[in-house]
Amino acid sequence: MKKYLFAFIILSFFIRLIFSITVINNDLILSPSDSTDFHNLALELRKKFSWDSFTIGWIYSYWLSIFYILFDDSRILGLVLSCLIWLVSAIYFKKVCLLIGFNNKQVWLYLFLYCFLPSSIFYASDTLREPYQMLFTILIVYSGIKYLRFRKSFDYIKLCLSLFCLSLLHHVFIIFAFFILFYLALSKFSLKKTVFMFFLFSGLLITFGSLFNSYFNDSSNLFDNIEKFNEIGRSFEANSTYPILYSSNSTSVSYFISLLFTFLQYLLEPFPWRIKNGMDIVVFVENILRYILLFYVFKILIDFKKRKAIDIDLRFLIFCFFVIEILWSIGTNNWGTAIRHHLPAVGISFLILGKIKTLNQ
Repeated sequence: MKKYLFAFIILSFFIRLIFSITVINNDLILSPSDSTDFHNLALELRKKFSWDSFTIGWIYSYWLSIFYILFDDSRILGLVLSCLIWLVSAIYFKKVCLLIGFNNKQVWLYLFLYCFLPSSIFYASDTLREPYQMLFTILIVYSGIKYLRFRKSFDYIKLCLSLFCLSLLHHVFIIFAFFILFYLALSKFSLKKTVFMFFLFSGLLITFGSLFNSYFNDSSNLFDNIEKFNEIGRSFEANSTYPILYSSNSTSVSYFISLLFTFLQYLLEPFPWRIKNGMDIVVFVENILRYILLFYVFKILIDFKKRKAIDIDLRFLIFCFFVIEILWSIGTNNWGTAIRHHLPAVGISFLILGKIKTLNQ
């Protein structure tokens, strides 16, 4: 079966590659302006390499410029590279599926979804950071599960290297790395002793404030920073925004309450009555998978007998998914951006669904 799975992944790679090259050659605009910005900076670095423009997140352009220097400055090279990185992520996604005990039917189903999810094809086949985020997230899950099972130092080293590489792609993943390492540090204790980890999500907001301070040095508090960040988001995606309930005048209690609603909007918008165009339909259809995921996760958490059946694999997957998505939800106020931000966790969501199905058998 493994040979057929690998052949299917290779076929998916070429379909993506043909799609992305066709889009570029016909000047079709499916990706955000970020893809052009990363490409243009890489072109500038090819002409005159300098670390003056280096910041967390823009390291992708430096990586891209190396290939432009060694080979050619064609954007098609960047597309090929993104597709290759996605290809590696798909191979490791298959490895995780087999590692956590999926049957043949489940592996084929979830691998098909991973390969042909529309947002993944649109954004993970362009000169964007998303394919790299998908790769390192899957590597973290793969190494993390193996470490939790076997406690081998080599798996922990691979996990830390993946966390480091992922952290270079965005400030959000620096905080994600902190939570993952903290989770692993507490994983030696019983489930009851680790439940309090969920209370650490309040500290997540404080840590996340440093992200915004790096952009808005003139702001004096976390609420001001987040409000300004969301104002920028509204200016770029005015047609697909959803209301943010908190503001700089919010109390701490109301802020944390509104955070829950913001998180749900981030996962589930657009609702059917807010669909306006074809892309909104794509986002809505993909969100159906998140509706199903939330239903099964809360169902298994509420049911005591099923909750006792949660193994270390599923516990780690659920933790990774919610940390990533909560972090992204804080600074996202439109589903046009949210569909990209979902991609690092999309593979994890499929793994959770399949693992819950396995436990129910």
